Amino acid sequence: SFLLKAIESLKRKHNITLIHLHDVSHEQSLEIKNDCDIFVDQLTNEGGWGYGMSSVEALSMGLPVVTNIPPQMQQRIGEHPFIQATPETISTVLESLIMDENLCREYAVKGQTWVRRNHDIRIVGDQLYGYYRRQGWIAET
Repeated sequence: SFLLKAIESLKRKHNITLIHLHDVSHEQSLEIKNDCDIFVDQLTNEGGWGYGMSSVEALSMGLPVVTNIPPQMQQRIGEHPFIQATPETISTVLESLIMDENLCREYAVKGQTWVRRNHDIRIVGDQLYGYYRRQGWIAET
């Protein structure tokens, strides 16, 4: 409800549209994201991480991603390209992005770089197999 309220307020000043990704296939969500300028995810942080694979996909597509990364996750993931917002700040955060295309481009580049550095399949695979080795589940190579 707070996001809808923020969008309705922003619509009075800017030509924007909210697209709610819900109950669509993965293929459809990718097509829809491809036509978006900004992606908003987990503002209430009910998931605990502050972002998920949908946000990673959006970052890799060059979208600035607005979310709410909890402090303990920020410490864990270190420097990241996510744009921090809460239900109380979402309107201001979105307006700053709407008004500044250069800022959006800056976050787009940061996001794509971060995804390649942290979520590339080879990197994730190496981390996963490192965990397996430390647990003794697979032999050291």
